[in-house]
Amino acid sequence: MWGTSLRGYGLGCVLLLLTIGLTGKAISQPTTANAVAATIAAIASVQITVNAVPLIAAIAASALLVFILQRRFQQAAVVCVCLATCAFSLVPYAKGYLTADWNVVLKYPATFVSLWEKLRLAIEERGLFMGAFWYAVVPLTVLGTSWRWWTLRRDKSFVEAHLLSFLIAVSASSIFAYYTFLKILSYATRSWYYLPLLCAVAGAIDLMGGILARARWIRIARLLFAIAALLFLPFTLWKSAHERLTDIDLVAQKLQQDARASDLIIVNPWFLGISFNWYYHGATQWLTLPEIGEHRIHRFDLVKMKMMSPIPIDDVIDAMKQTLKSGNRVWLVGGAHMPQPGRAPLSLPPAPNSQFKWNADTYARAWSQQIAMFAQDHALRGEFPNPVGDPVNEFENVPLWMIEGWRD
Repeated sequence: MWGTSLRGYGLGCVLLLLTIGLTGKAISQPTTANAVAATIAAIASVQITVNAVPLIAAIAASALLVFILQRRFQQAAVVCVCLATCAFSLVPYAKGYLTADWNVVLKYPATFVSLWEKLRLAIEERGLFMGAFWYAVVPLTVLGTSWRWWTLRRDKSFVEAHLLSFLIAVSASSIFAYYTFLKILSYATRSWYYLPLLCAVAGAIDLMGGILARARWIRIARLLFAIAALLFLPFTLWKSAHERLTDIDLVAQKLQQDARASDLIIVNPWFLGISFNWYYHGATQWLTLPEIGEHRIHRFDLVKMKMMSPIPIDDVIDAMKQTLKSGNRVWLVGGAHMPQPGRAPLSLPPAPNSQFKWNADTYARAWSQQIAMFAQDHALRGEFPNPVGDPVNEFENVPLWMIEGWRD
């Protein structure tokens, strides 16, 4: 599902798989044409998605290891040149990455346990059967490949042994390289972050299986397993195949029909404003919480400035107050977080002077609680229209609130 989104994961992963295949071909047939083809695929992959960088490095390191162990130092030098060329293609972006200070609001403590838990969720996202598939096939294939390599290791001229050692190294080093990348990145990862890693491991495993399938019983077992997957996997994917990825288009459509020009629309949290801006074409004024001036892309630098402000949402609350006092309605796209009964809404000092430092999610929750309490204290009536009855993906299942009337 995530490979077909607007992000570069899908095409980047296709090019990543192509790099693995072409590098394997270059190891089996070390020609200039094969080296150039693998390098072009690698450059294209890292240009599409930065998440491919550690995996391309793992592929190059695996090829380098194979050539060094074979004492083919000329080919090892070619690998270094190809890797340097790929790295040089990233130079135009280096300053932007190295000098960025806005991404501090995205930083989270990245531990082995937290990253493993997110990887496990990515593997099992569509059911335990998919998880069982990975947990069974990957270790069995690697063990079978290792045994095959062990029987061929003495014949140093045998191409199959070199290719198997490359694929084993790719499957292991990809995991280590990607873990290091995510550890340095320190973002709160989502399922799609792990798609390049899963593709790299799956590509290596598939090539291993193709080599091992020269044995008849493995070929039959592989075929039976593929048939079983085709029979059972559609049932695990049935729910997600009939699930909307967003309902914000329906929310926008309802607001275009029901909201008056004198009403006010608040989109909470702010990042829903990108989707809302795409779908909403009505005449009603709308603001994000906090108010961000750019709605075409995610501007975390502007969010950081709001987090540093002593009055980050006063303009939004003032707009809500004026709208309600004038007898008009306020629509809350995304709703709001009500504080626990008997507790005041969370109020934080300008970042990073609170215990939460630069935690953007905590600040967003605090702002959401503040407008929820404002609505509870001052609005006379509220409605919760539901624009969609179909299942919606949890990442953008957007509720819609409407409040009206004023009381001091």
